[in-house]
Amino acid sequence: MNYISYKNASIAITGVPVNVGEQARQFSLTSVHFSPVTLEHFKGNKLIIYTFPSVDSILCANSIREFNLWAMRFKYITDITVLCVSIDTPFALIRFIESEGLDYIKFASCYHSPIFMHDYNTLISDSIFAGFSARAVICINEKSKIQHHELISHLFDEPDYSAAFKSLIK
Repeated sequence: MNYISYKNASIAITGVPVNVGEQARQFSLTSVHFSPVTLEHFKGNKLIIYTFPSVDSILCANSIREFNLWAMRFKYITDITVLCVSIDTPFALIRFIESEGLDYIKFASCYHSPIFMHDYNTLISDSIFAGFSARAVICINEKSKIQHHELISHLFDEPDYSAAFKSLIK
């Protein structure tokens, strides 16, 4: 079991540990248009999955905006898709996308399939945040192998955007 911190408390994260070099696990998420989003959709492509609790959190919203900027910068260098995943409903996600003008990243919800959080070791299992996803970055190469993984250790810390993108440029 992993832990992240919030203020002075430890928050338990449950799920299957994610290790660099292993095969990415299959998943089935829901797009903002209610269509399925699976690992197969990204087969042969580079993928950064960013998991987070909710678009309604200021910190999560800021990090999503930052991923959008990084994706924009890298779109001419390499073909990397950023997929932002939370338990938010597709309605909430589409509202956020439209209000923010996020053109360079994709979104999916795990509200129908919370097993995704377990399979990628991001499920918060205690505290007032139980049931939400921890903030994590999982980078998957074109061979569907985990190239980089970061479980953000404190709820208020930012992901290492540079490490995520650089892991897929090698």
